[in-house]
Amino acid sequence: GRGSISPQATVASFMEEGHFARHLRKMRTLYAERRSYLVNALERHGADQLQVRPQAGGIHVSAQLASRQDDMALTTAANAEGLAVESLGRWRMRKASQGGLLMGYANFATEDDAAKAVKRLLRGMKEP
Repeated sequence: GRGSISPQATVASFMEEGHFARHLRKMRTLYAERRSYLVNALERHGADQLQVRPQAGGIHVSAQLASRQDDMALTTAANAEGLAVESLGRWRMRKASQGGLLMGYANFATEDDAAKAVKRLLRGMKEP
């Protein structure tokens, strides 16, 4: 209609004015902080069961299981608990000797949120 600005023009102006670059910097900082919450919680509470794999970028943390637990069964249990966890076994072409987990961290607003989630995950790992 008359007087309306096209979505493309709005996005173009948003980008030209530097809002998009500022938004990206803010999100990068926020996600780096939230990633550190999860990595720190895993290292503090679960170092004997999960080894965090170093990786650049992404919105997940990858960790290898120390035991021979079934990562797919573990993921099913974790998802039932409301945890954002995926099994690395889902993505493998052939069977690996050790399972692994892919964990989302975007929803951890605090160090405490991450610690609680990791503790819930570890409790689930201890059950047969």
